[in-house]
Amino acid sequence: MNERNKRLGADILALISNITAAANSTNPDATKIGQLVTSLDNDLAEAVTVRIDQTARNNATVGALAIENVLDETVEDYGKAWGADSETVTSATANETAPKDIVNVAAYQTAQGLAAAAQNMFNDLKAKAQTNATSSIDKLDKGLC
Repeated sequence: MNERNKRLGADILALISNITAAANSTNPDATKIGQLVTSLDNDLAEAVTVRIDQTARNNATVGALAIENVLDETVEDYGKAWGADSETVTSATANETAPKDIVNVAAYQTAQGLAAAAQNMFNDLKAKAQTNATSSIDKLDKGLC
């Protein structure tokens, strides 16, 4: 980031450090942490426009690959949440016995957030789809592909 925007590079690192320090303090202030997270979110959104050119941001293949990466991380975190490795999670079927208790709540919450982010990314990608891709998008929505 620094090679394209020194201010953003410095701000992002400082915000991450400040969030970590505030969260690890003996008496964390949720309001302050929330403000820091909001600032970080804004800086990261700006960083996307600085680091990724407009053509790549609007490219369906790039968007689909980004969704795939988020979903891979989602599966990995769900596996951690249930105490299983990612291989077990990806090969499990509805008929197999699944763990009954969440063993890592943080990983579970991360997986939920990533799943929601992937859904939002997919919805954004659908909005950019060309009119001749409508039937493919419909199949994806129904889980037929």
